[in-house]
Amino acid sequence: MSAAEPAEGFGPWRLAPGRGGFNAAPYNEPIALAIDPASPPDASLLGSYLHGVRNHPDLHNPVTFHVEYARAGEFAVSVADVSLHGGAGLLLTLDGAEAMRKDFPNSPDAPQDKAPYLGRHAIPVPAGRHTIRVENPGADWLLVGYYEFQGLPAPPPLRLIGLRGEATALAWLWNSTAVWDREIRGTALLPLNDVEAALQGFAPGSVWRVRPFDPWTGEWGGESEAKADAAGQIALRLDSLERDWAWRLETRPY
Repeated sequence: MSAAEPAEGFGPWRLAPGRGGFNAAPYNEPIALAIDPASPPDASLLGSYLHGVRNHPDLHNPVTFHVEYARAGEFAVSVADVSLHGGAGLLLTLDGAEAMRKDFPNSPDAPQDKAPYLGRHAIPVPAGRHTIRVENPGADWLLVGYYEFQGLPAPPPLRLIGLRGEATALAWLWNSTAVWDREIRGTALLPLNDVEAALQGFAPGSVWRVRPFDPWTGEWGGESEAKADAAGQIALRLDSLERDWAWRLETRPY
């Protein structure tokens, strides 16, 4: 499958922390994760609060990412908030070398304008395998909105959902770049070319009647036949997918 705009295949790809708090928990411990957009890690393992070293040293939870960049890009941390009780800091290391260090001081006695602290903080990352470490060396917590990797080969923006019974199967395929804001703003869609949907779980060698359906227009297409291969898989192909598409499959006798 190929996208109409190849640049779409390189991100940015974001990982948003799933949980957070001020209690002893796996997300409030140091953690190392292997990053692969095709098989994302469990976001609940990442704490949304990145704790510092003074106020809650027992919750200090630096994050290490092992990642391979297909081309030169960036790594970024989005800071959403900073504690008023001592502030925080942000330390990014790339392959063991310090790449960024920022101090976010804040206290009730000397409250700071947090606007310069918030937002996206990025470092350049060359192509290849890397270890990126994110740590808060400050007094208290900062709140992470997301971690962003730009330069990774992103998986195709496709979602496939299916249901199968003894004699009938339904499948729906969605180009996930076709979202409502593109429609209402009149932004050009990003069609995907040479798309293949691999449906699994059929009896090897079984023959099915296939009827395509266009959810956007509500129209059915012409019938065809498909045969499950030795692994019980049926491959349905489209020359191009702009929004979404669906199929109804029925096995003999119809």
